[in-house]
Amino acid sequence: MHPSLSLENVLQLAPTERILAISAVHGSGLALLEIFDLVSDPEFRLQELLAPVFFANLDPSGIPRQLSDIHPDVDIDSPIARAVASLRSLPIHSAVDGSVIFAEEALPDMWPRVWRWIRWLDKHGGRLALSSLDSYSLYCEVISTLHTHTDTRKLIYDTPGVRVVMARAWATFVGKRCTPERAGYVGLCRFLLEDTPSYDTIQELVQGAGGSQPDLAKLMVAHLKLFIPRHDVPISNETSTLIRPVVQLFKTINSTVEEWNSELFSQGLVRALVFIMRSSALPSSGEDNDAMVDDCFIILIRLLMLTRQHKHIADALEAGLLHAIVLSPPTATLSVQCLLTLVLPLATAYYSVLHKIRTGLEEVKDITRSSDFWASDKYKFWTQFMEVVEHRLEVLRRYEQGDWLSGRHCDNLDCGKRMRTAEQSRCSGCGTSYYCSKECQTRDWQEGGHRKVCARLKILLLDDPETVSARDRSFMWALAHFDYLTNKPSLYVKRISAMNKYPGEVVFSVLDYTSGAVEPGVRVLKALPPSEVTPAFQALWEEGVARAARSGGRIHLVLLRIPEGRACRSRLLNMQSDTSAINDGLEAIARSIPNLDTLDSKHSALIGPKIQALLRQDGCNANVDF
Repeated sequence: MHPSLSLENVLQLAPTERILAISAVHGSGLALLEIFDLVSDPEFRLQELLAPVFFANLDPSGIPRQLSDIHPDVDIDSPIARAVASLRSLPIHSAVDGSVIFAEEALPDMWPRVWRWIRWLDKHGGRLALSSLDSYSLYCEVISTLHTHTDTRKLIYDTPGVRVVMARAWATFVGKRCTPERAGYVGLCRFLLEDTPSYDTIQELVQGAGGSQPDLAKLMVAHLKLFIPRHDVPISNETSTLIRPVVQLFKTINSTVEEWNSELFSQGLVRALVFIMRSSALPSSGEDNDAMVDDCFIILIRLLMLTRQHKHIADALEAGLLHAIVLSPPTATLSVQCLLTLVLPLATAYYSVLHKIRTGLEEVKDITRSSDFWASDKYKFWTQFMEVVEHRLEVLRRYEQGDWLSGRHCDNLDCGKRMRTAEQSRCSGCGTSYYCSKECQTRDWQEGGHRKVCARLKILLLDDPETVSARDRSFMWALAHFDYLTNKPSLYVKRISAMNKYPGEVVFSVLDYTSGAVEPGVRVLKALPPSEVTPAFQALWEEGVARAARSGGRIHLVLLRIPEGRACRSRLLNMQSDTSAINDGLEAIARSIPNLDTLDSKHSALIGPKIQALLRQDGCNANVDF
């Protein structure tokens, strides 16, 4: 035991104080309260001589051993009341030099007694007339006080169960929406900030938060939202102290458990992270938040890459992600690069994402036009991002204005009319076939074979995630139709090459959006990998191939590869012509070139004019590029 905790020190007090101290040591609760008032008096200069009194009243031998010994109304002289009063003495600081009344070297001897009482009070406090909020605030203040001493800090962190109590305190503070003025809350955050998380320590936090990973996730997100509820709340140095440890904890817990991540999304962690990043950039915010902002970017990217769901990306954009990106510190450049060149471009095939990008661009236009932004490292990644976005925004503008036809044709082969969105009537059975009129739908049902496949096609609609809205799907058709027309010259060249190499086989085009910018290509049905056609997509694919065959060359299949989560969803677009002239012309060109391996510039003079003529016939004025 450290000498400063010896009762012999009490003998150095003046007679009046000495009598009080001895009475308190022998169980007088009233005397102990007077001692407590004495150490709180700024005029009193001998606080350290009273440390043995509180140490004695924390003797764990006073802990009740039977539940029958616990009474709601605690007597002032009871060991419980005296232990609580002694715990309250620990955070008291000397008015002389600001130090606590206990010598730092004595704190390792204090901890075992302090912990045994805190653990017991936490377990049985509900049987006592004690406020849970005040009690947890006291526990956190006490632990934070002892935590300042290096050796004691190690003892605390090595104590099993201490994080359970701290997490229960945390849940209480958040539930009561406590402010930083509550000292225990600040103490808790300091404890979390200097902790070294491991599997076992995190499990203790889980236990204290409610018993499950989602409970801890909910608590952590609620903590961030409590202090940064909006994007325009400045982050003071004090606020930074409160949120930094939780951000670090999120960064440490790299969990792939579905329940954990699902709770993070449902509780709004994506928005909370963006708000922190935006608030940190406010002129009125404190300094030295760059490291925390970097961590927020890393956590956000990890979440978005984990699921790659466009819905979560849309949430981040709605919260102001583009604003956070353009004002990000230089230290976050790698994260900005990842977002601008990988995460965001892959989601721009979705209307729900693209229209939020448009809103965000309007909000940051003044910043992105500044010379400071142009000179930043992030500018080159921004320009790469805008190359994809500007093209998609033009499609979005035309899509919303309705000044062009959609990519859909009437599914009655005897009609094949390309329809505007307002003209489309969808089959209520399968939800995948569209018609320009009731008459065409009836004819396709009775004579076109739709009756045989309608039920199978319904599987595809049921397989579509709820997060993909009807407008998302409609915009995809418009985007694919636009990209097909834009890339028609190169696709014609590739179709000729495939027809030459695989005569008589079904050749179809591919528009691949899984890398952000569209990658047009051509494939042959016999060479299609099995993984490309999922079971849910199989019915639509087989029907599409059969319809293309029945059309006699009027329908050309276009396979769309759309990013969806961490996978890719295949969708089918039918490019339909009034006649088979285009397909027949491409086949004729393919037959006219013997032993063709690849088409290159040497074939330009031979077949270039023929392809150009077909393009003109198909309404395309672009030039062929070999």
